[in-house]
Amino acid sequence: MFQNEGSNDQSIAVEMLMSDGRKLLGEITVPYGSQLVKQLNGSNLFIDFKDMDGTPKYIAKSSVLELVEQKAKKAPNLKPSKVMESENPYVVLGVAENAGHEQIRSAYAKLAKTYHPDQFNAVKLPLEVANYMTQMFERVSNAYQRLNRRETAEAAE
Repeated sequence: MFQNEGSNDQSIAVEMLMSDGRKLLGEITVPYGSQLVKQLNGSNLFIDFKDMDGTPKYIAKSSVLELVEQKAKKAPNLKPSKVMESENPYVVLGVAENAGHEQIRSAYAKLAKTYHPDQFNAVKLPLEVANYMTQMFERVSNAYQRLNRRETAEAAE
């Protein structure tokens, strides 16, 4: 009736409406190669369930009125933006060509904070997303350095 957790088991995110009116959000553990519907229609009286906070529970199938699988939305196809294609540092930073030092610095600070590797170090991102973020940070930094050097050279003249 109760199964040991196996390394090949899969978790399926669900929302369950219980007979007492509660809604439970969490995951149902399904053995590898099985399907959720087979688990629900099988001879076991209980469902191996894990709450959103990670608490394992065994739920009586007879107390479940409705179960909805929570499917993740498909990730959008990432395409390089015009910023990635442009060599113009003003375009990369998103400022006008007549922007002053403070406006350029402010735009750089905002973009650097968004794309800095420390912002996504703690999260495991898909490789293409991590590469995109790293490339954007490098482009933003290079654009700011180019404009800073240009400004410094103009001030020295």
